[in-house]
Amino acid sequence: MFNSFLLFLSRIYQEISDLFARFCALFGEKEKVYEVIKDNFHSSSNFREFYKNNVSLGLYHFYRGNISDAKFRFKMLNGLYRNKPLIPYNLARCFLLSGETKKARAIFDAIISQGREYEEVKFFLNFLNGQKIARIPNFIVKERYEHLAQEYVERFLIGRRYIGHKLVFEGLRAIIGARLTSAELSILDLGCGTGVCTHFLKLNGVVGEATGVDISENMLEIAKRCLVDGKPVFDSVVCEDIRSFLLSQENKYDLVIAADSFSYLGDLSDVIPSCITILKDGGVLALLVRAAKQQKVHDYVFDVNKSLFYYSYDYVKNLGEDLALKNCIVRKCTFKSACSGIMAFYVKGDCATS
Repeated sequence: MFNSFLLFLSRIYQEISDLFARFCALFGEKEKVYEVIKDNFHSSSNFREFYKNNVSLGLYHFYRGNISDAKFRFKMLNGLYRNKPLIPYNLARCFLLSGETKKARAIFDAIISQGREYEEVKFFLNFLNGQKIARIPNFIVKERYEHLAQEYVERFLIGRRYIGHKLVFEGLRAIIGARLTSAELSILDLGCGTGVCTHFLKLNGVVGEATGVDISENMLEIAKRCLVDGKPVFDSVVCEDIRSFLLSQENKYDLVIAADSFSYLGDLSDVIPSCITILKDGGVLALLVRAAKQQKVHDYVFDVNKSLFYYSYDYVKNLGEDLALKNCIVRKCTFKSACSGIMAFYVKGDCATS
């Protein structure tokens, strides 16, 4: 019995030693190899889940901007595993964000050449080929926020001094006046994330039924825990992408809010009309998007580093004017640290302010 146990330990040790040698031969970065050993081999359970652990760690680093660390993880996995397209796909994304576009293109092309018709791979190849990017595949947006959800409030909302929710409240108060807090208003929060915007509205006296929609289940789990006077902020939450939700929506709302969520949708020419359609008469669509940094941008531009879109002032203004709305207020703002944005309030029909 004892000899069998020693033999088992010997095999485990040999397997770890062999992997260590292969890592060093592949990369020659012993310090990072030691980090991998520490992360994965302190228990037999983690040893058995080596692939899963390192994909998760690679994505953890990727979505926090630690591209060199993410690249190391995916290069290591790519050298050890075959026939797992998720690994080269993520490695190519690392190359793309680190400016190694030739390497990124070669990997994306190789995936496509194997007969795998992945929407996300075609998306990045279209970008590399200089094609106009009008939409981001839903999976890319969903994965991003599933990984960032747990630290989103502390890191992004508090850490970067987010005030989008305050801008939305102040804009709505200026447009509909006392009605904002004196009547029950139905609220639809599109891309609600952790619920900060609707939470702030309700803390400031806005009452009525609220629905939150987001593509990330992890973000919605946080939103569900938002309370005002011991009661949930949201009466219901829906895990769905915004476009699909709008297409199937039959309810009408007093307020539709999209605070920085449409920056992931690209072309808004179909989205804004859909939002106006589900507004009640006198209802308001409150929109906050990222402002384009380049003066020559006439509509919107895709930023591959952040996987989102930036919009021109004229594009946002024209979206309301094209719908012949009587009230369309558009202005520039700063809503997160030094992040420039565009606020727009589209009003359906006449809007009473008292």
